[in-house]
Amino acid sequence: MKYVYLILFLYVGIFFCQKRSKGSTETNKQEAKSEIDDLYASRDQSIKDLLELSKVQVLKSRFYMREGILGDEPIIDLKIKNGSTSPIATLFFKSTLTSTNRSVPWFKEDFNYTIPGGIEPNEEQSIILVPNEFTGNWKVDAPKDAIFTVQVVKVLGVDEKSLYASNFSDEDKKRLETLLKSYPEFIKN
Repeated sequence: MKYVYLILFLYVGIFFCQKRSKGSTETNKQEAKSEIDDLYASRDQSIKDLLELSKVQVLKSRFYMREGILGDEPIIDLKIKNGSTSPIATLFFKSTLTSTNRSVPWFKEDFNYTIPGGIEPNEEQSIILVPNEFTGNWKVDAPKDAIFTVQVVKVLGVDEKSLYASNFSDEDKKRLETLLKSYPEFIKN
């Protein structure tokens, strides 16, 4: 009789485990769909924002060292055009200083600048910045022919809220690809 109860207990246990496993799988699928939908929404918004960000152009970007009070100081010289339809208060940048004869950049630095009075639509503005040489890799002995590239990655409007930003990261892209491999039925064209 003990064995009958034991077999019955095992049978009931297996039955409930299978049922719970099915429910768990369905819950995982729903959670994955929700995350996939959020990632698609983030990607789509990022694409729209990148189109708008492309209208905020860096017309000139120069990096050089000049004699300052305490020795050489780094200088960032930019000319920006706001080709968007919104006034801009703050710009966020990614920058790289490279040389044609080197495979490793002299530096890659992010920086931002709040423009006094902002930049109105279709307005151009020249900006000269002296970055803090004690933060980042700004103080370098790069050759005079080094190439300084600057990309606008985010802008804030007059209310200091984000207007446009490229927020869909490489990690987001990888996560979306991983989820879609597991749940191909959620692939959107």
